Amino acid sequence: MYAGAIRPKIDLEPRLNVYRSRWGSIRFAVVNPFLIAEDDALAARALARMARDFGPATTCASLEEAMNALDADRPWAGVMVDIKLPDGSGLDAVEHVRGRSPDLPVVVISGFVQGPEVNRAARIGATFVCKPCTRDDLLPFFRRASERARKGEREIDGIVSSAVRRWGLSPRESEILVHAIRGGDRDEFLRIVGISVNTYKTQVRSLLRKADYESLPQLAIDALRSLLSG
Repeated sequence: MYAGAIRPKIDLEPRLNVYRSRWGSIRFAVVNPFLIAEDDALAARALARMARDFGPATTCASLEEAMNALDADRPWAGVMVDIKLPDGSGLDAVEHVRGRSPDLPVVVISGFVQGPEVNRAARIGATFVCKPCTRDDLLPFFRRASERARKGEREIDGIVSSAVRRWGLSPRESEILVHAIRGGDRDEFLRIVGISVNTYKTQVRSLLRKADYESLPQLAIDALRSLLSG
């Protein structure tokens, strides 16, 4: 366990994707961020800009900060890590995340190519890319992350569609359930949808009454459990 709080160098503003839903008036998602562990500030900023077309990015400059970020209760779209960090090897962070997310896309970036490190990266399921790297070098990594995100959205679609049929949810109640399953908070929902707090509370009460639940977080947790067990 690594003590201390993560101190991100760059945290690009998450983009909101708003579009039509087959069960509600809108569907929206905050793209999960990429985690970039790179102690060179210029290289970190360049990687964050390459990732921008696929999602926001948070960067950190040490192994300790990377471990703290990976231990935090938040989803990541993918991880980009430099091997040579000031306080250790970035490959230790890769091994750490593999214990939590075996399918999370990971790319290891280094200006010093050594056989043992390349072999270790391959053994733990990470792609190895040499510095200086371009967007084209990282494109397979970004595509894997995008496909993984789309798969998660399709699974959530299935869960909510089943809830709509089972409980007769309204379009707004469906949107609230989707947002809760994704881990979004109330203020974010109000900002996206443009409704008042009182209207939101009324819709949540109606949703919970139909689903026979006492709290929205518990309903979202049970929905996620059914997704993972299914």
